[in-house]
Amino acid sequence: MSATFRILDHRVGEGGLKHGVQVQRIQQLLFLNGFKIGTKGVWHSETTDALLQFQAKIQNPTQALFLDNLQSPRKFINPRDPILFELAYGANVLIRLAPGGSIYRHAIAFEDVHDWCEDQKIKFDMRNRAVWGLDGYQTWAIVTEKSAEFGKAAFDVERPRALNCTLYANLMMSVWKQGNAHGHPFSADVSSAGWGTKHFASERYHYPVAGEYSDVDEVRTLTRSHPHQLYCLEYGKTWTGHYGLMLNGRVYECNYGPTPDVHWVSLDHWVSTHSQGWVLGPAPW
Repeated sequence: MSATFRILDHRVGEGGLKHGVQVQRIQQLLFLNGFKIGTKGVWHSETTDALLQFQAKIQNPTQALFLDNLQSPRKFINPRDPILFELAYGANVLIRLAPGGSIYRHAIAFEDVHDWCEDQKIKFDMRNRAVWGLDGYQTWAIVTEKSAEFGKAAFDVERPRALNCTLYANLMMSVWKQGNAHGHPFSADVSSAGWGTKHFASERYHYPVAGEYSDVDEVRTLTRSHPHQLYCLEYGKTWTGHYGLMLNGRVYECNYGPTPDVHWVSLDHWVSTHSQGWVLGPAPW
């Protein structure tokens, strides 16, 4: 998938790269697993020791999610190495997009990811971040730094996660549509794709504008033909106010604040507090 994220493009560590962004990415994951990494962006003996300690941790007793057993500990990591997944999983920067190792397009995966976001909401930082599919693991995504230098900059070592209503809506529509990050890297910055309905109704996400609303009956009328599909509700007419996702009479949302509040409310409650806006969706398969 075009939005799949490769943590490494080259071997890193002994016999491989020892300087630069990809070294820093491994160091960030080691740091978030509780190990000392030494000088940021430079692979040296302290980084090697941290990697060896991590491998020992997931081997004895085994705490690995995908590795049944680990062969002789290595002082390097290759692209698509299963240890990359274990590092990201241990660092708590992964979101499981679909349960049971399958791709879902219905409520169970959507609600599972919503629950994950709700459980994690106190831990999120509100800076802009991007969500990418994790290369080689189609039902997982990694939440990483989003900046003007993304692709060059490493992950943010101190704050690896963030969430606001735009990023939340992007992620959840992706889960509903195909079970992984798709098309483009996601952004928490609406202005990067255009204001208002353009962000979701453009060729990027293919969520058509179903119409405007000013009361709850108008929303029900607009969505009557696909009652069990996923819709996006946008509060405000010409300027982005707030996004919520409507599914089976509930509106799922993430409210901006010092810490994001991930929750759901009834459609009646949403319209009573967001009196006019747009309905977008459902997306065509």
